[in-house]
Amino acid sequence: MSIHARWRIARRASAVLAAALLGSVFAAGIAHATIVTSGYDTSNGTGTIGPAAPGDPITRAQIIARAQDWVNNQIPYSQTEGWEDSATGGPYRMDCSGFISMAWGLPTSMVTSTLPQVATVTDGDISGDTNLNPGDALDYTADHAVLFDHWTDSSGDFAYDAEHTFGQVTNQSTDSVYSSTLEGYPISYFEALEYNNLTAVAAATSPSIAAVAGSGYVEAFQSNSGVLWNRTESGVEASTGLGMMAGTSPSITGLAGGGYVEAWQNPQGYLCNRLETGTYACTNLQMAPGTSPSIAGTTDGGYTEAFQASTGILWNRNNNGTAATTSLGMDSSSSPSITPLAGGGYVEAFQNPQHDLCNRLETGTAACTSLGMMPGTSPSIAGTTDGGYTEAFQASTGILWNRNNNGTAATTSLGMDSSSSPSITPLAGGGYVEAFQNPQHDLCNRLETGTAACTSLGMMPGTSPSIAGTTDGGYTEAFQASTGILWNRNNNGTAASTGLGMM
Repeated sequence: MSIHARWRIARRASAVLAAALLGSVFAAGIAHATIVTSGYDTSNGTGTIGPAAPGDPITRAQIIARAQDWVNNQIPYSQTEGWEDSATGGPYRMDCSGFISMAWGLPTSMVTSTLPQVATVTDGDISGDTNLNPGDALDYTADHAVLFDHWTDSSGDFAYDAEHTFGQVTNQSTDSVYSSTLEGYPISYFEALEYNNLTAVAAATSPSIAAVAGSGYVEAFQSNSGVLWNRTESGVEASTGLGMMAGTSPSITGLAGGGYVEAWQNPQGYLCNRLETGTYACTNLQMAPGTSPSIAGTTDGGYTEAFQASTGILWNRNNNGTAATTSLGMDSSSSPSITPLAGGGYVEAFQNPQHDLCNRLETGTAACTSLGMMPGTSPSIAGTTDGGYTEAFQASTGILWNRNNNGTAATTSLGMDSSSSPSITPLAGGGYVEAFQNPQHDLCNRLETGTAACTSLGMMPGTSPSIAGTTDGGYTEAFQASTGILWNRNNNGTAASTGLGMM
């Protein structure tokens, strides 16, 4: 019998005693907890975190949130007991594979050898594997499994969540894919598993805001009835009566000659445009489901737009109707961002299928960086007065990063909600400001100088703010509050609800 097998038997033999000892401490210290000693392998629902029902499609963000719930509640290790609560359902067995089963929202608690039955092996040996994604299981099928949470840097270091062994509670630890061992086992024993029933980011929408000459700002959003709405800074608000694809967001921009134009995906999946005058038209260009277009005004009074086509390829279209493929692939759940350049033309930013940040100029010159992005999120790009650009994105580590056109990139060290994207805008007096949602779901801002602050304004998880510079050198922003209502805030800190519900 191998040393691992003898250790496993000893661990299981001790589990009952350990669970009893831990149970008394645990029950006294954790609120809203229920530990059950029978029937623990059957889930009875999944509560508020999701998915809708055990075994239903689940997002990576939901997997991480479910895992964090056990970390927060310090669920003790046991192979003879299960855990259930109002947030994650259950009960699920309180050991390593029961923990993975809970995080994935499975109907039952599996064991390390059966987890591959509901997953795809993306790597049979995780040594040196830098393509792991949040929510993947790292499974040594003979004995142990942990949940990959996020990368902590670009050098192979990562954080993982686990039910370790008796006498311990669920917690987050760190290691490296270049280590020789993981949890005491050779790291080469572990394979990477991607759950088979993953789905894209949940259908939560975000507003878009733009400065309009002589009119302050105007914003576009998908209402809670699924219709495109507009609202001006003066408070004039109106439905366009035009339907939108569920889970997508519009984009709006001011025009050089005055007024504005907006772009959106309609319920049939086609790219559409609408002018302030009310004139609108839908093209025959089909978009990737769940993605959103980006639109920018040009110096001649027209506009240009970028979108992910239904083929997964980045496309461009201008106001005269000319549309063309760039032949550049995109991450299937992300959307591009486009901005005009001071010297003419435009530049766009997007995430490719390998989850890298990429850029493309109007001339067709395109290049992908080695900067990894959080899957499913989108970059934001803004032109600068010197004819260049700057961009903001959520890195694969869950941190807000910036990069400019000369290739200089740097981390801000500021964490983001894992399913949200930042927004960046230039300031009239120089520099830029960006808006983002932090992991605590608050609206935050950061100036180019590095000054950053988070407000006490809660955002709907998974949504993204939009920010626009104002002529006085300040800025204004729009976001979906945690109540599902459209809110606005300006740089002096004044914030107010519009009272308008969002999808």
